Amino acid sequence: MSSIPIIVWHQARARCFLNRCASLATIVQKTDQANIKFKNLSVFRFNFKPQSNQSYILTVNEIYDGDVETQNRFSNKFTFTEDVAKQFFPRLESMTFYTVRHGRGEHNAIKGWRKFVSPTLDPLLVEEDTRINQCWNAIQKSYTSNDDPILMWYSSPLRRAIQTCARLMYHYNSYTKYTITILPYLIELPKAVKNGLCDDALVNRALNSLGNSENRSTCLSDTNRCKTIGQIFQNQNRRGSRLSSTDDKRKQQQLRKLTAKQNSNIVVDWDLINNKPYPSKLFTYYLQPPNRLKRGQSQRR
Repeated sequence: MSSIPIIVWHQARARCFLNRCASLATIVQKTDQANIKFKNLSVFRFNFKPQSNQSYILTVNEIYDGDVETQNRFSNKFTFTEDVAKQFFPRLESMTFYTVRHGRGEHNAIKGWRKFVSPTLDPLLVEEDTRINQCWNAIQKSYTSNDDPILMWYSSPLRRAIQTCARLMYHYNSYTKYTITILPYLIELPKAVKNGLCDDALVNRALNSLGNSENRSTCLSDTNRCKTIGQIFQNQNRRGSRLSSTDDKRKQQQLRKLTAKQNSNIVVDWDLINNKPYPSKLFTYYLQPPNRLKRGQSQRR
């Protein structure tokens, strides 16, 4: 059975992916997307569809940007040749998937000079449950009767993304055991680079912890410590993480308890990280059910 993947990623990663699409497309509906910024919990619905003239269309619609009242959200449409489309979707079959920028992290709560003097290593999620609810409701609203179920969940190796994914899972079905698959190429990048260049050297740089502190994954050195959501909350060996007010600290503690309790049945799968080399193609290669790569199998051809 097919399914709709949900992918939790980051600001620069989203911009890089869209720039990559724009650079390879034969037709781009809107060309002024290079410097656009997306808010925490921004949700995109992607639809890939073959056309009768041997071209392929990827439609992108932002369905939530952290504010339910927003009227003018991001949208674009890319037309690909068959050779280019195969780089993104090797089976060339119609599919739908969602991407979500992670919720507000500890580093987002620190303002001004303190953010640079006391950087937070792999910050935890401190997002309000109200906005998580709004994010999930936006995904549900965009569903159609023809859509497949959501059974595939993917996340960046950074904890704020994993925790965002887990909390969305809980809203989807709080009583079912799910697995979050960690994709190395969803990690945040030092910067967004045009034409998709960030899918090469900068990704390996980020994965090898040479970027800034907030984008270093504390789980990569020992993924066995991060196989459940509860473990991810317990492993807080990081410097910094000084929130700006008592209210933020209290909110952070409440959210930790809430998330750890809600997501006790969620397992985090690090196999694609542990079995190097890291994949060299775009992350969407993994979103082709049912022929997913076997554990440890490289993506290179």
